[in-house]
Amino acid sequence: MRSRIPNTQRLAKSLTPKSQITPALLALTLALASSVSLAAPKKDGSNILPKPVAQKKSVVLSVEPIWLLVSGLGAKVDYFVTDKVSLGLGGNYIPDHKVENTSKNENSSINSNFNWSHSELNLGTNIMLTGTLSSSGVYINPTVGYQKTEITHYSSYDLQGSLATPQASATGGYQWVNNGFRIGAGAGYKVLADNDVVVKDRAGAEVYREKASNMRGLVIDFQLGILF
Repeated sequence: MRSRIPNTQRLAKSLTPKSQITPALLALTLALASSVSLAAPKKDGSNILPKPVAQKKSVVLSVEPIWLLVSGLGAKVDYFVTDKVSLGLGGNYIPDHKVENTSKNENSSINSNFNWSHSELNLGTNIMLTGTLSSSGVYINPTVGYQKTEITHYSSYDLQGSLATPQASATGGYQWVNNGFRIGAGAGYKVLADNDVVVKDRAGAEVYREKASNMRGLVIDFQLGILF
C-alpha cells in the first residue's frame, strides 16, 4: 500500500524552479531596463530642448516725417553700442524750390521771388534713461553737426546768398517700441555758431556780408523707425 504522504525528495524537487535564468534572458532583462530608464523623463529637465533665443537688435533705421511739412526729407541710422547707448548719423535735405514773394505799393509791384534749399548732417548719440534701446523708455539725444542754407535768383537782381555754420542740439523724449517698430517723440534746443551771411550778384561777385549771431531756438524730434 502506497503512502499518501508525499516523498520529501519528490516535494523538494517540485519546489525547485523548472527553468533557470539563462544569459540570453539576463541580457534581454537589462536591455528592457535600460530602455525604460531612457524613456522616463529626467527630473533635471536635461532632455527638454532649449527654447530658441530671439536675435538681438543692433540697428535702427528712422525717418523724420516732420520735414515733409517743408517739402524736405529726413533720415537717421543708429548703431547700438550697448543696450542703452547708440551712435547715430542723421541728416535732412530740402531741395531747391521757388518761393513767390511779390509785394505791391501805390505805383508799382516789387518782385522778391527767390529759390531756396537747406541741408543738415548731424552726429549724435541716443542714451536711454529708462528701458533699453529695444524697449520703450525715456531718452536723451545730444548731437553736433553742420548745416547750410542757400537762396538763389532773389528778385529781378538775381542775387544769391548763403549761410553755412556748425550747430549743436540736445533733445529728450520718449520712445515706444513694439514688434520691431519704433516711434520717438520729444523736443529740445538747438544753437548755431555765429557765421557770415554772404550775398553775391549774378556774376558771383560779393556785394554784401553780415555776421549772423544768436541763432538758436526750440526743435521738435519725431521719428518713425524699424529695428534690425
